Amino acid sequence: MILFLLALIPEIFLCLFVYSLDHHKEPLLLLLELFLGGIFTCLLVGLFNLYFDPIQYLHHNTLLMKLLYNFLYVAFIEEILKWIGTYLIGYKSKEFDENYDIILYACMISLGFALFENIFYAMNGGYMVAILRSIFAVPAHLCYGTFMGYFLLLYKKEQKGKYLILSIICPILLHGFYDFCLINNSIAVLLCFIMFMISMFIYSTYVLFEIAKN
Repeated sequence: MILFLLALIPEIFLCLFVYSLDHHKEPLLLLLELFLGGIFTCLLVGLFNLYFDPIQYLHHNTLLMKLLYNFLYVAFIEEILKWIGTYLIGYKSKEFDENYDIILYACMISLGFALFENIFYAMNGGYMVAILRSIFAVPAHLCYGTFMGYFLLLYKKEQKGKYLILSIICPILLHGFYDFCLINNSIAVLLCFIMFMISMFIYSTYVLFEIAKN
């Protein structure tokens, strides 16, 4: 029970945080739909991995294989599915009428995904895994959603294709780099990872507050 709560609390806290910044509250039913959409997306990824997981090809342990696996497999599949959910449920919604809305939608999808993923890893890895993921993985998913929503906002405002592409590419690159750092055991990579996490979280928090003010 305690392990389950450790896996659950970070997502709920961050959901309340991003929701609290919204001055004109979005319908709770829509936000629940987005959150559940994130959970469903994570379930789809899990089912896909049951039947196809190229990690078997990493036995050569080459840098190229690690890059391909983390960027073109893990990050691409997860973020493209979250993007589809955000676009179909959030971007297309008639409720999307303020700047902050789409960022909130993307964050809800991401945190729903993080919830299901976190429970799975915590139940299999124990307390330390739950704690570490609460500190790193869950906030990282919030950041991916923030940047996804930010570029979708720019796309809606300016209708330039580059922003639509960036709303997909930016989360994939951030997610891929995060995962790539985790499978490389060196002090240099660890220091780079810590600086990356701090910078990403500070900047995404800045984006959340700035867009919420407008």
